[in-house]
Amino acid sequence: MITEYILKTICLGLLMTFSLSNVRSVTSIPLKRNVATASTAHCEGKADILLILDSSTSIGRTKYATQANFTANLTRNFHIGPDAIQFGAVLFSDNIRNLFDLNHFHTNDEIAQALIHMPFLTGSTHTALALDYARNTAFTVSHGARSNVGKIAIVITDGNSQNHAQTAQAAERLKNSGVKVIAVGVGISISHAELLAIASDEKDIFNVSDYSVLNEIKNALVTSACEAATTTPTPTTTTTTPTPTTTTTTTTTTATTTRTTTTTSHCPTPTAPANGKVVCEYSDEIFCTISCKDGFQFERTDAKYFQFPCDLATGVFDKVITPDCIHIARSTLVPPLG
Repeated sequence: MITEYILKTICLGLLMTFSLSNVRSVTSIPLKRNVATASTAHCEGKADILLILDSSTSIGRTKYATQANFTANLTRNFHIGPDAIQFGAVLFSDNIRNLFDLNHFHTNDEIAQALIHMPFLTGSTHTALALDYARNTAFTVSHGARSNVGKIAIVITDGNSQNHAQTAQAAERLKNSGVKVIAVGVGISISHAELLAIASDEKDIFNVSDYSVLNEIKNALVTSACEAATTTPTPTTTTTTPTPTTTTTTTTTTATTTRTTTTTSHCPTPTAPANGKVVCEYSDEIFCTISCKDGFQFERTDAKYFQFPCDLATGVFDKVITPDCIHIARSTLVPPLG
């Protein structure tokens, strides 16, 4: 005789329990398994996660929109907040665009909307610039980073960088600063060697054949980032205040040295465009930022600044090319690139 107890026991495998007045009523009850899907992964950890997103021409606008939607959906799988997960985002091509700081948004919807509407920069793939920017700028207290949580960078790119050696060196510096780096390669144009140089470990590499199938790795990517949130060692954060700009003035703390100067000891100072300015800083490397003076902006692009690392091996800056600075009043007459 089939009893109610036996039926309950049978149905435990389906994560269901119910009572029956008549055994024949089994046929009218729908049975649903508790099947995990890509949307079920959720992270309740505490970490600063930076999305470093390829925005080069090779992606194309349609696939770039797919990347935007994927990253927006990805962030919805994390508990967002000042005491939980913080997200920042950086775009890279020939130059760097800081899309938003780590502490800028406090809800999933705000982050998703910013990612869905992120601009397409176009240009070539200068991954090293983005990795150095992450270490020197994005993962700093002034840009929302917290000193007591793990740091994770998720790099998504579809092609090899313009300079593999510089990318490998920049990635090593970022990882040595305490940041866990996860590399996502899309398509066949990026080599495994490049991804291996970027990622913290081979298990931190993800490959997909096309942007259209990024969702296939979403669950695994959430899990990997969430695990890193609890295992990544927290880097020591030191904040310094440089002295007013002079030729030789140096401000020193017990941990790091930050210098702002008109010349560098390794690379000649880049030449700023008319109505532009150059500021160079270094800790373990030279890093110069070119921007426009107040009241001006770069022509034919809405980038706010360009950053260039000094190649200590050659003694020159990498590809110092910037547009002219034009008066802001004229900007509406100049069509954007792309």
